[in-house]
Amino acid sequence: MKFSKFYPVFFSVLLGVALFSGTLFAQAKKPLLMEGKRTLYQKIITHPGAVYRDTPTAEPKGAILPFTVLYVYDRQEANGRFWLQCATGTNGEGLTWIREDRVSEWKQSLVLVFAEKTGRAPLLFFKKKADLLNLAKSTGVAAALDTLTKSFKDYALTAQSPPIDFPVVAMEPENDQGAIPSDRFYLMPIFNYDEELEETMLLDVATIDPGNPDRVVRNLPQGGASGAGNAGNAGQQPPPAPKVGIAFVIDTTISMGPYIEICRQLARDIYQKLIDGGNAENIYLAFVAFRSSVKASPDIEYTTKIISDFKNANDRASFESALGEVKEAASSTHSFNEDSMAGLAAAVEQLDWTPFDGGIILLLTDAGPLNSSDEYRTVPDNPNSIKAKAAAKKIRIVPIHLKTPQGTNNHRQAQQAYEAMAYDVAGARTYVDIKIQDPTLGPEVYRSATQGLVNNLETSLRAMNVPVTAADINDAPAASADPVQKASDIGTLLGYSIRLDYLGNKNETTPPRVIRSWITDKDLANLIAERSRDVRTVQVAVLLTRNQLGALSASLRSIIQGAENARLSNDSSLDFFDYVISAAAEIARDPGEFSLNPGAKKLGESGVLSEFLDGLPYKSKVMNLTERDWDTMDAVAQSEFIEDLKSKVDLYEKYNADVNNWGKFNEANSSEWLYRVPLTDLP
Repeated sequence: MKFSKFYPVFFSVLLGVALFSGTLFAQAKKPLLMEGKRTLYQKIITHPGAVYRDTPTAEPKGAILPFTVLYVYDRQEANGRFWLQCATGTNGEGLTWIREDRVSEWKQSLVLVFAEKTGRAPLLFFKKKADLLNLAKSTGVAAALDTLTKSFKDYALTAQSPPIDFPVVAMEPENDQGAIPSDRFYLMPIFNYDEELEETMLLDVATIDPGNPDRVVRNLPQGGASGAGNAGNAGQQPPPAPKVGIAFVIDTTISMGPYIEICRQLARDIYQKLIDGGNAENIYLAFVAFRSSVKASPDIEYTTKIISDFKNANDRASFESALGEVKEAASSTHSFNEDSMAGLAAAVEQLDWTPFDGGIILLLTDAGPLNSSDEYRTVPDNPNSIKAKAAAKKIRIVPIHLKTPQGTNNHRQAQQAYEAMAYDVAGARTYVDIKIQDPTLGPEVYRSATQGLVNNLETSLRAMNVPVTAADINDAPAASADPVQKASDIGTLLGYSIRLDYLGNKNETTPPRVIRSWITDKDLANLIAERSRDVRTVQVAVLLTRNQLGALSASLRSIIQGAENARLSNDSSLDFFDYVISAAAEIARDPGEFSLNPGAKKLGESGVLSEFLDGLPYKSKVMNLTERDWDTMDAVAQSEFIEDLKSKVDLYEKYNADVNNWGKFNEANSSEWLYRVPLTDLP
């Protein structure tokens, strides 16, 4: 899908689903609704210099923290100006008046977050769209960006104000400061966009960092305070290398016997290299085995098994002893596919990742994951939900897929699943496929690939005093057809990626602070002909309140229940729609929240899902589902539909518990806390 579809100028989605809009607060004043909406409220973002008043004609009472997000309750004209009555919450408390020209109207709940930093230059923020557009269309883009970056840094470091015509107002922190921590809540709202360029979008954005109440916001750099992020580390000793956990998640069915033995040898080799290199305490190994359903095939002994939690080289004896007990299954499983999703879920959720600055899962299998229609599947997860759960714990998944002659008919389906869960870095995915023509040579190819990956990872992690440069990344494209070379490249890139995250957390790196500016959603230097790599600078998320996330989860549960009931019915499509609409009415505190429409042609038209989903500019298979669609689905497709929704409900529960990543503009009302849900995680 073209990235531009995510950015309508008048995107009719705002925050503030009002689940409590029934009789309990009937007398309270409520914010103004978006035009044509029944539950979505108008919101604004304040500019630096905004002040508040008791009435439009009263004297100012004080300044408002820049970039405060407020609900709009009323609009009036007074003294030749327009004024807005606003408050931080939706219960009508703390109302105040602000000049309309001191705020920006926020007509969307789409926000951006900085993408993986490895493989691209720090993102520049331009004052004017025309300046950015002209640069993007010019020759020598990479050199021009380098010149602007150097000039901006010089102005910031010397506390000089740049010339009035200098086009750049801010810059993402440099590599020596690391990446902005994933658990730092900041907002990058989108106000406008331009589609003139074919390969990248131009986006009109602000950056909001509510985590720092003492921040000073300026349009131009003043000694690095506003636009350049944190000060550099010149003259400082580099920090120690980060601690990293590497979990082998291995298929231990009958066909995998030779690879289990190779894993034992790999562990010995890796530990010895760490000891020889003086890095014995920074890299830890764990081992998780998986097979398939014990219910379907009791003789296989287990579905998943934690063979060993994380051990470093100082405890190598216990790790190697645990691996010595691992054997391939004595009997066959019920399907060529195995329950790799269960193995991954066990590694993500049962291993202790908390001591580490970054984690890597090396998945090894010669089969695809069990289909969602398989009755013996043990977890609801799919590749996207596994990837999201891993990302929340800073875990990067590297699937190593053995393509054997026996699995020829399975290769395409397996590759699609494993590529979907692989980590994205420097415009490539960390999926490695090893084509096995001679079964006797396969284990040695795997050994060389994995050894190269871990060796390069360890080397990159240890070189904390050596900055990550564009040349480093260009030398490690992770695109080689040779699996050994590709795995080695991936190890280098993952080392850089973990280093940047580690430095960002150590330095408490913050985003730049910008009122309005223009950026590109892809790295321009990587789009030039000699590189031609699609490296994103930002990713799209949807900003939801805690109430909205709860309403979304409840709606999905009702759809799941309706779908499962419909599968047991003789008149499946009609029962499905009727049940879902009825269930939605029951879960709503105010039945009027849903425009229940039994004659709806699409599920989205029935009013089951909240309005913030109804207006999203992407194709939702849930919202666009028709009775005919459901009725014509075969059993496999219906099962996949249900299982996908179950995995999303499970994911939302984890988001709800992820307290560190909730933005708390209104501390007193947890229902209005905000979470950035990746667009791909919506139904």
